[in-house]
Amino acid sequence: MNSTDEEVPFTRIHEFPHFHPERDHPKDRTVIVREYSRFAGPGDEPYYPVNTAQGRAVVARYRKLARNERGVFFGGRLGAYAYLNMRMAIASALALVRNRLQPYFGKR
Repeated sequence: MNSTDEEVPFTRIHEFPHFHPERDHPKDRTVIVREYSRFAGPGDEPYYPVNTAQGRAVVARYRKLARNERGVFFGGRLGAYAYLNMRMAIASALALVRNRLQPYFGKR
C-alpha cells in the first residue's frame, strides 16, 4: 500500500505474504516493512511528490505557467504530482505518446 499524505509517516508498507498468496504462510505471525521517505537534498533525484500545502501551491503555479507552453509535456510522478506505480507510469507515458505526440508524426 502506498501513501503520499503528510500525516502518514511512511510512504509504503508491505506485508510479504501478500506477494505470494499461493504459498502457505504462518497464520500467527507475518512480516511487515515500512518505507520512509526523506526530502531530496543537493545532488538527489526526487522520486515522489510529497503532498503538502506548499507542494500543492508550487504545482498549481507550474500548471498555470504550463498552460502557455506549446510542445512541452509533463509526465511521470512529478509531472502528474501523483504517486504512480511502475505499471501506471508506463501506461501514462504510452498514452501521452499515443494521444499527444503521435498526431504530430502520423501513423507508422
